[in-house]
Amino acid sequence: RLYDSGARNFWIHNTGPLGCLAQNVATFGADTSKLDELGCLRGHNQAAKAFNLHLQAFCSKLKGQYLDVNVIYVDIFTIKSNLIANYSKHGYAAATSVIFKPIIAVQGLNNLLWLAVDMEVHH
Repeated sequence: RLYDSGARNFWIHNTGPLGCLAQNVATFGADTSKLDELGCLRGHNQAAKAFNLHLQAFCSKLKGQYLDVNVIYVDIFTIKSNLIANYSKHGYAAATSVIFKPIIAVQGLNNLLWLAVDMEVHH
């Protein structure tokens, strides 16, 4: 429908590390064997990565099917994972709990994303 209405530019971002969402860690993270080195749920993140692989393939298919379309695939998973893993390099203090570490990092990413969008709009 979007294409038929004249849309030709698409910015598609994948899903972030769902296993790092505080709600998921609080609900499913009591068994620490399910957590990775960042304190995130390994299985949830593996599912997110599988979804992202299919989404990226779909974006590639769109590019091949509609030659006049611009599809920008944004890897939010990697961006957020990096921010969570390296939160102190981005100016955030050490969290006292594994649950708070992802929240702090993701909040910082949201601020960065809005800045990037604002710069793109005004550029």
